[in-house]
Amino acid sequence: KLPFLIKKNPISYFHSIQQFVLNSEQSSIESKGVSAFAPFNKTDYTDGTEYLNKLESSSDELKSIKKHLSTRTYLSKSATEKNFRKAIKKPRIIHIATHGLQKDSTPLQNHLLFYPQGDGSDYKFHLFELLGMQTESPLVVLSSCNTGAGTFQPGEGVLSLARAFHFAGIPALVMSQWPVDDLSASKIMDKFYEGIEKGLPLNKALQQAKLFYLSSSDKASSDPKYWASFQLTGYPGQ
Repeated sequence: KLPFLIKKNPISYFHSIQQFVLNSEQSSIESKGVSAFAPFNKTDYTDGTEYLNKLESSSDELKSIKKHLSTRTYLSKSATEKNFRKAIKKPRIIHIATHGLQKDSTPLQNHLLFYPQGDGSDYKFHLFELLGMQTESPLVVLSSCNTGAGTFQPGEGVLSLARAFHFAGIPALVMSQWPVDDLSASKIMDKFYEGIEKGLPLNKALQQAKLFYLSSSDKASSDPKYWASFQLTGYPGQ
């Protein structure tokens, strides 16, 4: 019942005036489908120093996306960094439901985790790797923890994974400002892609997804920590 701003207004953000100007020239979001990744839907993650629980709802999240748009899913062993690097070079929406790790003292080391193949291949996709990439995806959805968080640099702003994706040429991106609840993320993303399927602007689609979540939640799960983390940056849609 609280008067959240999202109840009356679709909300989106820009990292800078330059980004605002560049995105004002964007005509529309055009995509040939979705490439969706969920590397830890069945597997816990550990590297000896870090332990993270499996994201059990991430496979349901990918199934819900497939209901609305043509989707190529990469689950468990197929959700590798190699496949991600191939997918982001194509004009498809990229959806990543994985663990995002933030390094406050070394923000260039912020990274997303893909499936560890066990053959010595790298499975950590770092912020610094994005800075030299050329991409074709019109929209990246980071259904992961802390992807919009980072270290503030005077004159530059916050150095986050989300901002690095924009530097790589992604016009629109959905990010998270704090740790994401697995189950609520799945529900919100279902309605977000339903909005895209209906032709809603991206900011309106995310607004409607959050409002649906609020209307269908009990008092405990309607706390903003469960749904307000996701924010749209860049091109909001028309």
